[in-house]
Amino acid sequence: MKKIRLSRVLGIMLAFIISFPMGSYVSVSNTETVQAEAATQKISSKKKSVEAGKTFKLKIKNAKGKYTWKSSDSKIAKVKTKSGKSTKVIAVSAGKAVITATRGSTEFKCTVTVKAKSGNGGTVTGTPEPTPEPTPEPIPEYAVGSDSSTELNLPVGKSLQLRFTAKEVRRFYVHDSDMLYLSVTSDGFVTALSGAGKTVTIHIESKDYNNYRCKINIVKGSEYVNNPTPIPTKAPVVTPAPVVTGTPVPTPTPKVTATPVPTVTAVPTSTPKPTKKPVKGEGDLNGELYDMSELSAVVSLGSTYGLITSHTREPYQKTLEYSVEDERSFIKACHDALEHGAESFTIKFRGYDGAHWWGIFKQKLQNQSELSGYTANGYTGRYNDTAHTLTIEPAYKDVWKAVTYLRYDGYETDDDIKKLLKAAISLANEAIDAVGTDPEDVLLYVNNRICSMTTYSDPIPKEHDCPQRDATGVYFYGDGVCESYTAAMRLVLNILGLENDTIVNKKGTHIWNRVLLNGTWYHIDVTWDDVDKAGGGFYNSYFMITEPELLKKSGESKDPLAHSWYNLYFR
Repeated sequence: MKKIRLSRVLGIMLAFIISFPMGSYVSVSNTETVQAEAATQKISSKKKSVEAGKTFKLKIKNAKGKYTWKSSDSKIAKVKTKSGKSTKVIAVSAGKAVITATRGSTEFKCTVTVKAKSGNGGTVTGTPEPTPEPTPEPIPEYAVGSDSSTELNLPVGKSLQLRFTAKEVRRFYVHDSDMLYLSVTSDGFVTALSGAGKTVTIHIESKDYNNYRCKINIVKGSEYVNNPTPIPTKAPVVTPAPVVTGTPVPTPTPKVTATPVPTVTAVPTSTPKPTKKPVKGEGDLNGELYDMSELSAVVSLGSTYGLITSHTREPYQKTLEYSVEDERSFIKACHDALEHGAESFTIKFRGYDGAHWWGIFKQKLQNQSELSGYTANGYTGRYNDTAHTLTIEPAYKDVWKAVTYLRYDGYETDDDIKKLLKAAISLANEAIDAVGTDPEDVLLYVNNRICSMTTYSDPIPKEHDCPQRDATGVYFYGDGVCESYTAAMRLVLNILGLENDTIVNKKGTHIWNRVLLNGTWYHIDVTWDDVDKAGGGFYNSYFMITEPELLKKSGESKDPLAHSWYNLYFR
């Protein structure tokens, strides 16, 4: 709140006393206070005129928290960061769009006028011939099937419109790493930017939060080859060009004035980066997301990993085999195989049959594996009662592929996973640069940084395979639920080399982190810390607390069973 000088208040009061008859009463101080408070937050620009292809930044000055940024027409101007105190706006094509920043009942708008790219100027002589309006090339529309089998070819520089008729669509989108190759609006307008020979998956999120897919093969040339028949579209109505009469008066050449040369100030060889050591209950760290398009996929890993505690990277084993005697050893074997990121593992057993052990796996592990980095829907199991074996083939989320790539030499993965790992390494190094190598200080920095850059998803996504349920939601979208918060922290914990795991409650509705320091297990619930923050700071009520402390706090909360859990892994 701005400070109001006493002299100003007294002056206003005196003016009112003179203006009103005796007995009248006016509350001056309250009026001034409300006006000053309302003026503390404002958008950096209410109007902006920019040329197509340019980028500019909008921010909320003196913001009290993160804002949600939206564009009224992303085909004209689109926002790059959807949640935060600032965003970058990309001018796409000529027209007008309104950028809106919303936080609760507070709303700010900026009207953006995008001008077409300017061409070369020239001298006007005689009566110019009217330039006929070019007939716009019709944009083909293609129907996308609900079986996710649709595959289309799109030449570089060309566009098409996707239509999904099976259900009402919430949004079309691609992962951040694919934005270099495809531009996709939320309503399905697709343009190939580059990357001939690359196949990009477009995700379609329906209103009921189910997820579908469509593949786009980016090709060379100018023709849509081997595509199914597009949906017929109405021919565009061509407006006749206006008839030009008379000789236009040439625009006078503006007078050129010399621009003063600014004084060059010597740049210091190194500028110390201002940092602030996080304190429990205080501080709001930089909320900027990591830009996947600017992150290199090159991750330098040697024979060891761990920025605080070093560990040797072991050779990756695609398949593992275990012998079990009882349910306890069976669960430990399955957990060990999943922690190694094995493509498949085989359980040898004596008693019972394969169906019995597969039933235990689904009951004890599969139902909660979705919340631990392993994709429950991707499991397959084959048992052979003659050989007394059960072979399980799991699937892994992006976060666990990144952890496996970090831990084990020889594990192959794609560039998206490497960029996710690179973002988490950047956050870990950022924390160490700011506060040193004390594990608790580093983790507090990471905890608060994740809270700063992330908004809890509302509404909660129902589908399981989506960024908001993996670390990509935190690092590249700033949007996620407890799985995303926990996955983002878990990746950093492994990069630091600290022994850790994740805990799922008995109801299967919540997940958080646990880390071993100095022989004691401490719980970290980043999600509840984020929900529990207020006034730009963080309470950190659920950071580095013991199990009794966690159960006590949870029992006093609105959801007393949120942190009631089974220890499946017997630690």
